[in-house]
Amino acid sequence: IAYSQLFPGLKVALNGSIPDKASGKLSFDFTKPLYTVKGNVGLTSTPKAECSVSVGHAGLSVGAEAGYCTKSAAVTKWSLGAAYAASDYKCALIVADKGDTVKASYVHTVSDFTTVGGEVVRKFGKDSTTFTLGAAHKLENGASTKAKIDNAGIASILYEQEFAPKSKTAVTLQFDTMNLNKSAKVGV
Repeated sequence: IAYSQLFPGLKVALNGSIPDKASGKLSFDFTKPLYTVKGNVGLTSTPKAECSVSVGHAGLSVGAEAGYCTKSAAVTKWSLGAAYAASDYKCALIVADKGDTVKASYVHTVSDFTTVGGEVVRKFGKDSTTFTLGAAHKLENGASTKAKIDNAGIASILYEQEFAPKSKTAVTLQFDTMNLNKSAKVGV
């Protein structure tokens, strides 16, 4: 059941599955041109509540999310993020997993046909840092190619062809550049 006439920009919904008594949720979604607030709370004796907020203006976006469990009286999740989008590039920084993970990404549009990007992920709990570099290129007649490689040396290549609207075929190849004797994975 949903209702959106309570206040301009606000939508309230009641969700649940029958016969599952613990599935009931009351959710809300408040949207205006520059910001959004969404949340839900479980309809149980010890509900879980989640909320997310985002604000954006002139290419800059900032957001956060949090979750709380009344049964354990603990924060179950929280994340923060910021992104900037210009005409030819986008960059983002996200702190996730209650501060355990930091992700930084950058995508640059080189031309109307070519895009390159990269992402670095730092997980403090595992004391690990990973990165991925990739590129995409549009070809003639609805075809495109994509390639990426990560810090473990796993390379992936994709060729995709569009034959008609909503009809595509893709061929993928994945291989380990650090161990070329290992069999490559091929997919269609």
